[in-house]
Amino acid sequence: MSLIDPILNLRTVLYTALSGNVTLSGDTIEVYDRVPNTQTTDFIHFDEFRITNVDNHQHYIYEVEAEIEVVTFFQNIEGGKKRAEQIANILLPLITSKTGVLSLGAGWNLVLSKYLRSNYIDEELEFNYVVRKFIVIQFVIQQTA
Repeated sequence: MSLIDPILNLRTVLYTALSGNVTLSGDTIEVYDRVPNTQTTDFIHFDEFRITNVDNHQHYIYEVEAEIEVVTFFQNIEGGKKRAEQIANILLPLITSKTGVLSLGAGWNLVLSKYLRSNYIDEELEFNYVVRKFIVIQFVIQQTA
């Protein structure tokens, strides 16, 4: 068995799980790997993925920390963190589970996915106020083939 980087499979599965499935107040929240410069509505962005290989001599085991950014826009300074938290509460059950609710396909076992931490950055732009919630999810993945 050759070592294979699981990030492509994980990004693909996360995108599929979230795309079109996160809706708030009638708005479908877009999901991006790379955000267009013209984006001015709420979105979810796959930011950094950090991977550590933990070899157990039978299978390759990977610990992946995925940083997912929830970005909300408000006119002037009339917004807050509530909308970002609401979006996070919709997306988290879609991608985290103690039993590995996602399937990475043949040759992979998703052993664990759990919410590690989050933090916020507030930003005032020329025409918008932006709240960014950074969510870090840990995935433990076993390569079986």
